[in-house]
Amino acid sequence: MRLSSSRSMLLLAALAGCAPQRDTRRSVQLVGIPDPTAAPIQPSSLHAAGPWYERRGSYDADGPAERPVERWRVPLGQPILEALTTDGQTLYAVSDGRVHAIDASGHLLWASESRAVGPVATLQVGPAVATADGVVLALDPSTGRHQTAWVSGKVLGLAVPLDGDIAWITEAGALMGGEGWSVAAPEGDRGQGGPASNGREVAWSTRDGALVVANRSGIRWTASLPGPGVGHPAIDGELLVTAYGAGQGHAGGVAAFNLKDGQELWRWPLGLEPSASPALSRVVLVPDLGGDLHALDRSTGALLWKTSGEAAWSSTPAIGRRGAFATEVHGRVSRLDLDDGGEVWSLDLASAIAADPVLLGDLLIVGLANGDVVALGPRPTRAVSP
Repeated sequence: MRLSSSRSMLLLAALAGCAPQRDTRRSVQLVGIPDPTAAPIQPSSLHAAGPWYERRGSYDADGPAERPVERWRVPLGQPILEALTTDGQTLYAVSDGRVHAIDASGHLLWASESRAVGPVATLQVGPAVATADGVVLALDPSTGRHQTAWVSGKVLGLAVPLDGDIAWITEAGALMGGEGWSVAAPEGDRGQGGPASNGREVAWSTRDGALVVANRSGIRWTASLPGPGVGHPAIDGELLVTAYGAGQGHAGGVAAFNLKDGQELWRWPLGLEPSASPALSRVVLVPDLGGDLHALDRSTGALLWKTSGEAAWSSTPAIGRRGAFATEVHGRVSRLDLDDGGEVWSLDLASAIAADPVLLGDLLIVGLANGDVVALGPRPTRAVSP
């Protein structure tokens, strides 16, 4: 996705040295406030990580258990502002319009001059990216050469799979597919943030405060949000969660819907506007511009805990089997316990962070505003001589 206005403000503030900061390193509040209006939805049994295109921010990976060390660093030269993505083996990073493929050992496999304007989608046809030339471009996964292109117009975020085809959202708010079909946006609505998909439907929010769910046959349902969409939604089974910005007389917040019929399940207002898309696992995590990270019960919307950063949280947390890994705008990375928000470890990378990180095995991989991709992991074990 392109940087939201929230994240743009955070990054500019960090680079100027004036992002919101707190007096204490970490303040955790355990609350468990129920929402009496919530309509529970049956959650998935294990809350395991789903396909990347559901956009949950969760990974079938551990991430570093203890305070990590830098395992490798790849300098790409220009700020990394788009989310990092992975297919489980290769990492994709966009810097200055170029797509870079990096393996789990930190070797740069190739760099493609693609004029990319969003993060890389990992599709069956290969890594794909929206470009400044108005196409969605599929790259050869071995070489990075351009191999397929679809005329797309101005794309928001990345392409997602849909019923054996690929689909994307345009800035005008339309849903388009690689086979030439399109679904017009609701009148007056403009796309915002990018899509999530379950493979059969695509969900996205708009600048005008609408949440839209559609397939290639047309719009299935729409719902009204209190403010403009922030980032992309997240999907897990029949649960659809999305963040929205502040509007007249109200703060931003998070809302959950039944993907099947559009019923609103719960809504939780934040103190300030969300700074990134929500992460969805056994809890819903959403950061705000005031420097709080909120953990909500996925079934009811109850606030379970919130934790304060030294500076504002700057991206969607990456959730793994060992908890959540969150980044702050000035460059601090922390592992947080999903049960209570407690800090397990933190590390200062000394460069602004705006792009969503990823987990790859026991590595946490972060893109920095100084242009470096950094992998954090456990200290390597030395082989013992016989």
